[in-house]
Amino acid sequence: MNQKFERVSRRLYERKYKTATGDWKTLYYARFVCRLKRKRRIIPLGSDFSKAKDKVKKIEAQDVDRYDFDLDRQRLGIAVKERDGKS
Repeated sequence: MNQKFERVSRRLYERKYKTATGDWKTLYYARFVCRLKRKRRIIPLGSDFSKAKDKVKKIEAQDVDRYDFDLDRQRLGIAVKERDGKS
């Protein structure tokens, strides 16, 4: 599969990939280091550029307020894999 990764702005990145039909699809995501826990975060933002820009601004505002992004995972019941250090 052909993929292209590109930085659009400070925390906004895009991923372009070729589908089985030969069309190119674009997805946007945010990458940053959380201020509260000093962990690297990657948050999917969808395929619309203008909405992705707005979501990045909201995420940056939450990060400035030291929002705990792990609470979202706990509320949704998503299991977080802990590394055991062996792999």
